[in-house]
Amino acid sequence: MKTCRHCGSAEPDSAYRCSLCERALPVRWPNEILLKKAALTVVIPPFVWVLMTRILGA
Repeated sequence: MKTCRHCGSAEPDSAYRCSLCERALPVRWPNEILLKKAALTVVIPPFVWVLMTRILGA
């Protein structure tokens, strides 16, 4: 559940606007652990590739 910052109304997670005051609700970001895993998946393979090509001299 999301809570409106302006009027305090509780809204479902799928809502984008408050049903009472019609203002935008805060955005819920993905889980922090999920973001860390995604970052590691994107960052580590290119880093290993660069490191290995420098070590092997290719």
